[in-house]
Amino acid sequence: LQMSYYKKKPIKTIIKENKKFKIVIAEDNENNIMTIKIMFNKIYGIEPIFVKNGKECLDIVEKELPDIVFMDIQMPVMDGIEATQYLKKRKNTKDIPVIGVTAYAYQDEIEKFKKVGMEDVLTKPLKMDRIIETMNKYII
Repeated sequence: LQMSYYKKKPIKTIIKENKKFKIVIAEDNENNIMTIKIMFNKIYGIEPIFVKNGKECLDIVEKELPDIVFMDIQMPVMDGIEATQYLKKRKNTKDIPVIGVTAYAYQDEIEKFKKVGMEDVLTKPLKMDRIIETMNKYII
């Protein structure tokens, strides 16, 4: 599909029509993983790629080159800030939108996250309408 096609259709339509759409979600909480998996799979019929820490995220993003990454800020092994900084320095991953996900998003923290390269920040608990809105904004 051409990029102009994406610009004319809302993400809900694109997801239903294009099963190859790739989403990586870096999240270490099993309850959050299950909730997100259900939202995407049951509602949109797609399986996001889940990773449980920043290091796993780097590996899978470099391999899969997804359309968008939802990155938990606080994770074991490597946090979302360090992983984002690394992705934004790499030629093949620097243009992939990274959306920070956190339970605590004060304005000064949001600005800090954006300075390290995150395009936007969503707060937990994640709501599907905010995920779709964010994807519509950054996916193209």
